Amino acid sequence: MGESAKICHRVCNDLQTLSNLASLAAPFCGSPRELAQALERRAGALSVPYGLRAEKGQPPELDALARGVCQRAQANLGSAAQVEQDLPPLVLSLRLASPLALWLHEIMDNGLRHGRGDNGIGLEISGRRDSQGFWLQVSDNGPGLPAGFDPESKAKLGLKVAGAVASGDLRGEMKLNPGQNGLSVRLQAPGAEFDRLNQEAWA
Repeated sequence: MGESAKICHRVCNDLQTLSNLASLAAPFCGSPRELAQALERRAGALSVPYGLRAEKGQPPELDALARGVCQRAQANLGSAAQVEQDLPPLVLSLRLASPLALWLHEIMDNGLRHGRGDNGIGLEISGRRDSQGFWLQVSDNGPGLPAGFDPESKAKLGLKVAGAVASGDLRGEMKLNPGQNGLSVRLQAPGAEFDRLNQEAWA
């Protein structure tokens, strides 16, 4: 399969993802306009890896992916944040970049909506592929989670999408870690699964 065919294959998969998102988002949206806006934001996040590929002429890298998604999330909400990023230039296949872009969007969007502090909204983004596998974390400076928060029953669309990406696309898990000053959300995926998906090149 040539490179163009492989990219087209990934686009088809991402379009199917948007179709699945429409079904998941519908109960959370009060009008067709809200549903359209929800899908538009997520389509924008899924487009980031393709934009990086077109711009650089090579597969996207994790640090650039996070920056691109963060810029889109801030533009969507019309908000600005102080962002600290500690990510390596880890080369990603589109098979990995698409779900990671979507996961980052959901968690960043949540942090931008709820973040606050004396110096405004703050986000910290970190991650690695290390001996424990692959992990990616976004922390904000918002109020954290309400006491007794149950993600299974209380989570809204963003956390549900992020959780589905973690478990379904990456065979991993997502953990919510409330702190004294905000919330940290961590994606953890098995190293072997991450490497397998990252060997699929553009397939």
